[in-house]
Parts: sequence; structure tokens; C-alpha cells
Amino acid sequence: MKPEAAQRQMEAEQAAAPLPSPRPLEGGPYPRGEVLREGDGHGAPGLQPMPGTGTVTRERKARRFYGSVDLDPLRASRDAATLVDEILRHLAALPDAEIRVTLEIQAHIPDGAPEHVVRTVTENARTLKFNNYGFEEE
Repeated sequence: MKPEAAQRQMEAEQAAAPLPSPRPLEGGPYPRGEVLREGDGHGAPGLQPMPGTGTVTRERKARRFYGSVDLDPLRASRDAATLVDEILRHLAALPDAEIRVTLEIQAHIPDGAPEHVVRTVTENARTLKFNNYGFEEE
């Protein structure tokens, strides 16, 4: 199936699917059981009185995504490309989405790293502008 055809089909299915009714979410900054809805009431963006209650509510939407995944070190390039296609592409398509991707590398070397590897990896990390890097001695 071509990507364009798949995208059109997904959009058609989303448009045809009924929207789920708001439901209480556990935890978070709102009291348990509070139903939140979109709107503009009392001069505050996103707030409106719930019909028949006079209670001011705010629609609860997913506003943050976080994820962590282990990659196969020998296939990290392929796995990262899959993550870009399957996750980042969808998030980047959202208006005003601010996305930060961090790659973390942890290596345990039981026999210790030879000096030339320490030197090469340290210089490459510096050149690639790693925020944080280094070797530790045990």
C-alpha cells in the first residue's frame, strides 16, 4: 500500500469514528472525577460552564508525549529510522509541537576500554556536541 493511500484511509477512518465522550482521568492537577470540556467561558481560554451545572471545566487533552526504548546497538540506525517514521513524523505534523529527542548511550566494559578507544570516543563525543559524556573508572 502506498503511504499516501494509507494516510488518506487513516484520515477517513478518524473522521468517521465517533469522538469518545470525556471521562475522568486519574491523577494530574485536576480533582479526581472532574470532567473537562473545550470552550471559552468567564474570559479564561479553554474554560466553559458545563451545561446544567454552572461548573467551570477545561477539556483534558493529551498535551505531552514521552517515551523510552532500548535499541539493538548493531541495528540502532535502522531502529532509529523506524522510530522517526512511526513516532516523530506524527508528532512533528502537529501545529506548534515542540519536540526534543535525546539519545542516551550506556556501555559497561568489564575488561576496561583501551586508551585509544577512550581517546577516539571522547573526541567524537566532543565533535558531535554531546551534552554530557565521559568514561568512569571502577
